[in-house]
Amino acid sequence: MPKTPLIAIAAMVMTLSSCQLQPDPVDGVTGATLPHDQIVLPPTNSHYRVLGHLQGLNNHVVKYNDSFYRGGQVYIEDLATAALQECAIKTIVSIVPSDAERAFCATNGFALVEIPFDKSGPTPQDYQRYFQSLETSEPPFYIHCKGGMHRGGIFAAAYRIKFQGWSFEQAVIEYGRLGGDLKADHAMLETLRAINQTTSSLESNP
Repeated sequence: MPKTPLIAIAAMVMTLSSCQLQPDPVDGVTGATLPHDQIVLPPTNSHYRVLGHLQGLNNHVVKYNDSFYRGGQVYIEDLATAALQECAIKTIVSIVPSDAERAFCATNGFALVEIPFDKSGPTPQDYQRYFQSLETSEPPFYIHCKGGMHRGGIFAAAYRIKFQGWSFEQAVIEYGRLGGDLKADHAMLETLRAINQTTSSLESNP
């Protein structure tokens, strides 16, 4: 099956999103988060629900189903605890783990899975650990990086492909609609393409 160039997928995202393209709530230079009243939420559709800003968590939270959520990191612990408990979260998958988060999870009874990676993208070993964690840990899961849209979005797209049977192209279009940058995040998206090809090959040749 021929590769679909990311630039073609970007064009599809532009067409589907048109007037609903979202500004990045996290400043790309400073890393500072915009005030919540400046964040424009992506549209909800039949495949996910945008829960909006949940107190204590950075940026907005997206619910994919009753077992899978993604968003930003904790920044006010008491409020974040209430928000995560309201979603019945049992396991947090953190791309930006810290001592503070380890203490937070231990205190509040959340299992913590640490899979750190930078914006060059996850390694094949990172993906395998992630998939294994989703298979063996207790749901519901909350997957997060700092702002929730880029690195967290890559893991959400991988979830779509591995566990829900989506194509790479479908997952990337959703990634763009939910705030991912198909140009700036090209390196991460190529790691997703590679793991998709590996997974497809293994499934077709058991």
